[in-house]
Amino acid sequence: PIKTVSAVDKDEMAHRQHFHFSLSPKVANNHNFSLKDNR
Repeated sequence: PIKTVSAVDKDEMAHRQHFHFSLSPKVANNHNFSLKDNR
């Protein structure tokens, strides 16, 4: 199954914003995982 997670940050922060995430070891070796930045 395909799972999509999305988020919108409505706060106006400084020009440098960071997004941090971590994957479980089981998922980290999955070559079908992708992360897309829609800026």
